Amino acid sequence: MDIPRIVNSKTNSCTANNNFDNLSINDLLENIRLLLDYILSQKMNKVKRKSINSRGGKDHFFIEEIIGNLAIYLNPKYLFKEYRKQLDTTKINKFNLQKYWDLLSNIQYAWQKILKYKLYFKEFYPSSNKIEKFEALNHHIQAYLQDMTIFKNKIEVFLGVLKNDTKKMATNKVEVVDFFKAKIQKTKEVFESVSKYRDPHTHKGKRFLDGDLLKAENDYNAIAIFQNFFTTTLNPKYKVEFIKKLKKRKEESFESAKLRWVKMARKNDEQTSGYLNMLLKGIRPSLYQFLKIKSVKETIDLFKK
Repeated sequence: MDIPRIVNSKTNSCTANNNFDNLSINDLLENIRLLLDYILSQKMNKVKRKSINSRGGKDHFFIEEIIGNLAIYLNPKYLFKEYRKQLDTTKINKFNLQKYWDLLSNIQYAWQKILKYKLYFKEFYPSSNKIEKFEALNHHIQAYLQDMTIFKNKIEVFLGVLKNDTKKMATNKVEVVDFFKAKIQKTKEVFESVSKYRDPHTHKGKRFLDGDLLKAENDYNAIAIFQNFFTTTLNPKYKVEFIKKLKKRKEESFESAKLRWVKMARKNDEQTSGYLNMLLKGIRPSLYQFLKIKSVKETIDLFKK
């Protein structure tokens, strides 16, 4: 961490000691300015770190780096001329570049979509009373589980395509196949383990039903029955009390399910985002070797030295 140093115009120097006795008023004001700038920069860094953590807790996403490199190799004209000359584009195959751009863009889209569900579960509910909140949450859950499966499938398709392409140019084909099979199996395991954070639930066919939301729906239906029927046979006093109890229990069941799915989505984000980053970090050398490209940033940094 860079600590601001004391400026002394008399000696025309900066020092790290804390002796302010010999400073002029101008020097003192200048040091106050430097200190304020330092405090502001630290606050900005905290905001930046918070923003990074909200996307998965990593300060570097390899999917963004790789997609960025593919974009530059597909369109090197976007670089400054002196940097453009440093890229060797004589051996690249633009068809392959575009193919992996599409595959990784699909993964990124699916990943970013998954990351939004924390907010959906927490805040995305209709203002109209024509749709119950538990119905909206159930809709979010069904979409979330489907999108999580799509995310997994996009990763597996990418690995399968890269396996086939790498195998064509490899002399150790058996090892290549085993390597990618292990990655695909690991992907399945990671996404299967996501389900272990779910509470016990009921299945109706292939549709997932959350236990608390099922309770909320049952109470909602019971309220409708007691409001629309038994109008002359039930004691009004006890009828009102019973409906009030059902409404309270319905709301509590919804809130319990909502809180659980917000926490679950947050934990799943950490797990799947971390896995995606680790996977692409390990796969990147094989991908770059097949595409005959290098990291644009590393190439330019080497040129600048």
